[in-house]
Amino acid sequence: MRQKLIQAVKAHLKEHDPADVVAVTGDIAFSGKKHQYDEAWKFFDELNDILPKATPILAVPGNHDVDRGQVNDLFSLYRIVNEGNTDKFLQSQKNIQTFISVKFTAYRAFMDQLNPGLYSKDDYFWVKNLKEKNVSFLGLNSAWACEGDSDRFNIALGYPQVMAALEKAKDIPNRVVLMHHPPINWLKDMESGKARLELFKQCQLLLHGHNHADNALVYQDPADACICLGANASYTNDKNGFIGFQWIKVEFTGKGRGVVAP
Repeated sequence: MRQKLIQAVKAHLKEHDPADVVAVTGDIAFSGKKHQYDEAWKFFDELNDILPKATPILAVPGNHDVDRGQVNDLFSLYRIVNEGNTDKFLQSQKNIQTFISVKFTAYRAFMDQLNPGLYSKDDYFWVKNLKEKNVSFLGLNSAWACEGDSDRFNIALGYPQVMAALEKAKDIPNRVVLMHHPPINWLKDMESGKARLELFKQCQLLLHGHNHADNALVYQDPADACICLGANASYTNDKNGFIGFQWIKVEFTGKGRGVVAP
């Protein structure tokens, strides 16, 4: 499967303009273990060989990138989210280090190898400003509260994460969000509230995964609009497996609005 995917990307590169950025919207591993990232590295190493030199690979974690062995059974992050304490919880760096970062140890080690410096030392999200293209990429962590099979509506981005990322991107008007979960019908705080308002108001394009099927939606109010694209899974299983990736061209048309072409 890996070789077929590499060959498909290679063929696509011959037919289209070189890629400016590779976006990976999570679930690189299956259960967040080091040996799974060692296996994944073989693919990304081959991918780097066929991409134009220095093409950045920007990735965010998914629920399968969580090391479930590090989930604290006595301290549920579901409860934090459902009791309305997400913002207070995420404002504590100690909480982030104790209950979030520990779940992504193998993922972070992999990312530090794949894209050194993308993450700052203690952050669970990242922002990459491509000043030469006047675009900022916001890599948000929608999986920080993931704990098991009951993630749906029990997890959140959190207003502090959204605003901290937007602050790092404030000098660039064109903003693209990467996150694993769809913004609607999965995250508790995106059904309503401040995080959703700011994200859709200040960003023009959102790329996500998780659903295993591609889709395109526009979230719009009278003043702002955000295009949301869901990527299909690159691989599912031996019986129903398929090779999938999206190749998109984005043009920002003024006032931060984006136009996407397949």
